[in-house]
Amino acid sequence: MPIPLALVAGFLGAGKTTFLARYAARLAPRRVAFLVNEFAATDVDTPLLAAAASCVVGISGGSIFCRCKATEFIRQLSGLTEEFPALDGVVVEASGMADPSAARSMLDESGLDRVYRLVGTVTLVDPGTLPKILDTLPAAERQVAAADLVVMSKSDLHPPEALAACEALVRGINPAARLLRVVRGACDLDLLALDATRWVDGEVAECADPALLPVELPFDGPVAAEALAAAIAALGDDLQRAKGFIPTRTGWIYLDWSAGRLALTPAASGRAGLALILHPRARERAAALVAAVAAGTFAT
Repeated sequence: MPIPLALVAGFLGAGKTTFLARYAARLAPRRVAFLVNEFAATDVDTPLLAAAASCVVGISGGSIFCRCKATEFIRQLSGLTEEFPALDGVVVEASGMADPSAARSMLDESGLDRVYRLVGTVTLVDPGTLPKILDTLPAAERQVAAADLVVMSKSDLHPPEALAACEALVRGINPAARLLRVVRGACDLDLLALDATRWVDGEVAECADPALLPVELPFDGPVAAEALAAAIAALGDDLQRAKGFIPTRTGWIYLDWSAGRLALTPAASGRAGLALILHPRARERAAALVAAVAAGTFAT
């Protein structure tokens, strides 16, 4: 009997990791593996999800639905049953910039459809950012189009008219999808019990979306978190997403910037580095920020 596999998609900052962490916490005693894909080279989501789940594998540095990482994705899926025997299911978290419509064809062409059964695709959207994202980034529309279920995250942060507008946008793209509103990623949904009756077939992409610029900020030692956060926030509308772990003299800080909201949260541990996603017009400003970090401008 093939192992059920659920795919979770959603654009940058839509709340995928929070949603999956809440889901993972409800799974015991079931044995479910999570395969987490980060477009940036700095892998932030894997250690975050590993705090809630014991079977977690990360793939960073590109999208698993682009040719640059598709082979590694198939290789990791092929080895999951050996690394984690007796699995009850697998959940794949796609990169925020991925078009997930190629998932079924990848399983079929690799022969892994005999090992895994793709039960459905869940796409998370932030009602506050979806209208703008759909106007500028084609991958976001494909994420909605491929979904069996669209989860409207952060529903408590938006007025009723914004939620209604978001629902109308989703219905216009994918009238067959089920819609669900959630707050802080909490819901009773069992991803592995989905039973998709429709599929959107696509092809593996040739390359990453040229409308986005990934930037890495590595750290050699403690930095002033608030000063660095202010410099990142100053990127303004050119900043699509920022997340990662900052080492400070008093411990680790997790930085999360999404949809104009910045949060600095103490963390028990981390991997030094920040992943930023920017509009390409910010290339020079991004280079200046990288140079400032390398020069120790924010060091303490």
